[in-house]
Amino acid sequence: MADFKFTCPHCEQHLEASEEILGATIQCPSCKKDLTLAKPVSPDGSMLIDHIAPPPPLAQAKQSSRFTFRETTSLTKLLKILFGANAAMAIVCLFSNWLQFELLSRGTFSLIEGHANDSRQQIVALFTEILSLVTAVLFLRWVYRANQNVRALGAQGLGITPGWAVGYFFVPIFSLWRPYQAMRDLWKASKNPNAWQSVVPGSILQLWWLFWIISSSLGWAAFRASMGARNIESLKAATTNQIVSNVVEIPLCILALILVSQIQLSQNAARASNTPL
Repeated sequence: MADFKFTCPHCEQHLEASEEILGATIQCPSCKKDLTLAKPVSPDGSMLIDHIAPPPPLAQAKQSSRFTFRETTSLTKLLKILFGANAAMAIVCLFSNWLQFELLSRGTFSLIEGHANDSRQQIVALFTEILSLVTAVLFLRWVYRANQNVRALGAQGLGITPGWAVGYFFVPIFSLWRPYQAMRDLWKASKNPNAWQSVVPGSILQLWWLFWIISSSLGWAAFRASMGARNIESLKAATTNQIVSNVVEIPLCILALILVSQIQLSQNAARASNTPL
C-alpha cells in the first residue's frame, strides 16, 4: 500500500508511514508519545494535526499512575531560606578568612591574637558545615520529589530516574555532568511535561552548573591546602584559596535559589493547567 505523511501533534515532527497502520495507535519515534492515526483527508495523502488523535486522558493517567504529585511549595520556601543563609554565611567566611590573611601577612603576631583567630575560624567553620549539610540533605530531597512530580504530570522518556538524579552527585566522574543533565531535563519537563523535549533550557542551568563545578573544585583545593599547610606562607596560600571559594559560593547560592524557584513555579502551573475546573 502507499505511504502517507503526517505530523505528530505533540512534537510537530513530520513523519511518514504505510497506510496499513491507519486507525492504529503508534508511538512517535521522536517524542515517544502515543498517537492514533486516522484516514488521510487531503488529495495528496497528507494528514493534518487535528486528524491525529492523542491517547485518551485515561491512558495518559495510567502512564503516570506510578507517581503521585507531591506539593513542593513548603520545601522550596525552606530551601530558598537555606540558600540565602548559605550566601550570608559565605560572606561571613569571606570576612573571617580575610582577617586571617591580614594577620598572616603581618609576619608576627601575639599568641593571644593567634588563639583568637583560630577560635573564630573554628566557630565559623562549624556553623558553615552544619548549614551546608542541612542544605544538601534538603536539596537532594527536593530533587527527588521534583523528579517524581514531573512524571506524575505526564512527562515520559526522561533518561535519569529520580533516584539517580540524586545518586549521580556522589558517583566520581559521572558527577561532573550527569547531575546537570538530570536538572536540565527536570527544568524542561517542569515547563511542559507533555512535550519537554522541544523546550529550550534556560541559561540559568548552565550558569548554576558552571559555578557548582568551580565552587566544588575550589573548595576541595582549599581543604587540601589547609590540611597540608606547615608554615605561614603555605597557610596564606590556603587562606587565599578559601577567600576565592567564598566569593564563588555567593552567586552559586543565589543561582540555586532562583533555579528551584523557577522549577517549583513551573510545576505548580503545569499541575493547575491539568486540574479540571
